[in-house]
Amino acid sequence: MTRLARLPALAVLALVAIAPALAQDVPTRKVDVTDTYHGMTVHDPYRWLEDSASPEVAAWTAAQNARTRAVLDAVPSREPIKARLLALITRGSATYAGFRPRGERVFATLNDPTKQQAMLVVMNAAADPESRRVVIDPNTMDTAGRTTIDWVRPSADGSLVAASLSQSGSEIGTLHVYETATGREIGEPIPRVQAPTAGGNAVWLSDNSGFWYTRYPGEERAEADRFFYQQVYFHKLGTDWRNDPLVLGTKDGLPRVAEIFLGNENARDLIVVPVQNGDGGEFAHFLISREGVHRLADFKDKIVEAKSSPAGDIFALSRAGAPNGKIVKLSMPASLAQSSAPLSLTTAPVVVPESDVTMQIGNAIVLTRTHLMVRVSIGGPNQVRIFDHNGKPQGLLPVPEASSIGEMAPLPDGGLIYSVRSYLRPRYVARWNDALPTASMTWRCRSRRRRRRTAPRCRSISSARRAPCSTATTRPFSTAMAATASACGRAFWARARGLGSMAAAFMRSRSSAAAASSASPGTLPAISQKSRTCSTILPRRRGT
Repeated sequence: MTRLARLPALAVLALVAIAPALAQDVPTRKVDVTDTYHGMTVHDPYRWLEDSASPEVAAWTAAQNARTRAVLDAVPSREPIKARLLALITRGSATYAGFRPRGERVFATLNDPTKQQAMLVVMNAAADPESRRVVIDPNTMDTAGRTTIDWVRPSADGSLVAASLSQSGSEIGTLHVYETATGREIGEPIPRVQAPTAGGNAVWLSDNSGFWYTRYPGEERAEADRFFYQQVYFHKLGTDWRNDPLVLGTKDGLPRVAEIFLGNENARDLIVVPVQNGDGGEFAHFLISREGVHRLADFKDKIVEAKSSPAGDIFALSRAGAPNGKIVKLSMPASLAQSSAPLSLTTAPVVVPESDVTMQIGNAIVLTRTHLMVRVSIGGPNQVRIFDHNGKPQGLLPVPEASSIGEMAPLPDGGLIYSVRSYLRPRYVARWNDALPTASMTWRCRSRRRRRRTAPRCRSISSARRAPCSTATTRPFSTAMAATASACGRAFWARARGLGSMAAAFMRSRSSAAAASSASPGTLPAISQKSRTCSTILPRRRGT
């Protein structure tokens, strides 16, 4: 009998063993409560249990929990099963997400399988996991494991961190400010900055003197409205948050169901604020600064995403007359107050026109110091097309074929850090540099016919092993190069799975043929797979 076949039998035996204990029920009184719907009377004798604040309901729940624990704790196989499940759950590798580079630091959320809650860590500029240091650890704040980091926002130089923390899965967050170097909390926490209805966020001034943040109403609104009417306030460090001025909200026409997304910092403190009208996919866009609030686009204008560059210029994804999406650029004047030209994304010039592929919604635009990254979807798989800030094509972000690109975050040196996963590879993190440009990844393709300069050595975020990195220079939309990289990865996995050299050769030739047939004029020609060898570094597994 296989292990899976034994499971039903074990379940039956367990039920037989606990059946006598289950008979000892907790007394539950009945109350004759009725409702009439469409002429039919409906009896609801246990409606009194819906009052969670009632002491009687609390006592009844505690008795039921005690009864349940007495039954389950007595099952002989419980402890061995628990130990085995715990070993499996905690065996996985630690993962990093939510990268936020600031100055010479890179902040990220660390999810350690051995911990109950994710932590905020800071690493060096190279994002080396071995350099990590914990800044906020909910596991030490709350040993019961009920405190969660909702979101974090480091200051421009990384010396301070604003973080929303919530308890018991409520997603109702309170804002705390910590010193990165010491972990010491400064100032008084600000309540109601985060809720499960519309989330929350914060964004710092470039001089670290204060920040804009979202907040929900308190007693000034009816209880049913306290998770709605999200608004933006400004907090200056060292002041009482109760006196924080309102910056953006219902006075600007924001609806009850507004969802506010505070944009990225820049040197000019010009913050783009997309506001979603509930979950319908309609966005209005505002610009907040030290000089006030400016409306950039209304809900009807079909601007679905907007980001500011490090210099303060605004790039937006528009679907107005372009169902697949186009990118417009709004160059910001030297002074908003003295400018006579209207600030509008609807009249901004197009820098990346619509094409036959769809620009995705949600982190579709990422701006580095000199480049514009645009995420597109090609029938399912992702691709990131690279342009300069004037819209001139610069190539593709190196990723395996048929892969999904996760988060992308610009680095202070002008590069990019991004995560990738595919059908053949688990999630990994790579770095791209805009000066070369190259991508540091955990696999490489190396030509036999012509020796090239030895690839530099790097460290993948998803693996503790050092590995030779690919230095594939990007060129305008090189389908052939993407197919080459993908063929190397698939060829490795074909051999690893025992498919043999013939199957691996078939997969390589198929990718090469597909690349040759799909290459358009101006792209690189297909690269013969006969002259290539591939090497892949597997992610480290815990315990190996």
